[in-house]
Amino acid sequence: MKKGIFIYFGFEMEMRDRIDLVKKAGFDSIMVWAADEDIAHTVSYARKQGLYVSNAHLPFKNINCIWEEGDAGDIMADEFCRLLKVCGELSIPAAVYHVSSSFTPPPYNMKGIERIRKVVKAAEEYGVDIAFENLRRIDYLQYVYDNVKSERAKFCFDCGHHNYLCPELDLLEMFGDKLVAVHLHDNFGDYDWHMLPFDAKVDYEMVAGGLASVGYEGPVSLEVHQDVHEMYKDYTPEQFVFEAYDRAVLIEKMISNKTV
Repeated sequence: MKKGIFIYFGFEMEMRDRIDLVKKAGFDSIMVWAADEDIAHTVSYARKQGLYVSNAHLPFKNINCIWEEGDAGDIMADEFCRLLKVCGELSIPAAVYHVSSSFTPPPYNMKGIERIRKVVKAAEEYGVDIAFENLRRIDYLQYVYDNVKSERAKFCFDCGHHNYLCPELDLLEMFGDKLVAVHLHDNFGDYDWHMLPFDAKVDYEMVAGGLASVGYEGPVSLEVHQDVHEMYKDYTPEQFVFEAYDRAVLIEKMISNKTV
């Protein structure tokens, strides 16, 4: 399995330095930000270094407007369609999508579904999977899957969000047949800390077993941030990224052992 990391892992660094460090640490895959103005240069340079670009994260600020009346939701849907075209042109295979924000988003409704269907239709046109990510309200995720029927409507499993927001649910049992991406990180169940795996309370034996049970073979991708929890305040970029790689290797071994 490939080992990956979200390219914005913290620190003030030039993009080429980030990519060079990720490559040096041993990673062979990265996740990028879809709305990055320099995404084409990022992807080009990463591939020159032999890195696979597994997915691009779509913006999520004000994402609840998708479910509201008014122009804002239409504008956001159109922007997502544009970004999917960019992903398609750059041969990025998947885009990660948040379907809601907060514990009290606007009620889900067919207006929102119409917009999401438009986005998914663009994904079909440009050959990109839409990986809907688990957040606070799993009922919104289920509502989207119930009302948006497409081979491109996939799932991104975020184990940190799972541990913090809905640990009582077996999300891989619910949506594992759609799984194309993972966000692996850690927290104490009290906040979305995006810590290095094994530094807090995510049960990685359970995560590895779940991923093995659904036959996941994609990149072991860490969505970790050095600048959220104080544990890493004195880390250098090299210390953080090299340690992240070691954790990714360990998770890969755990998944492999569960698969045998």
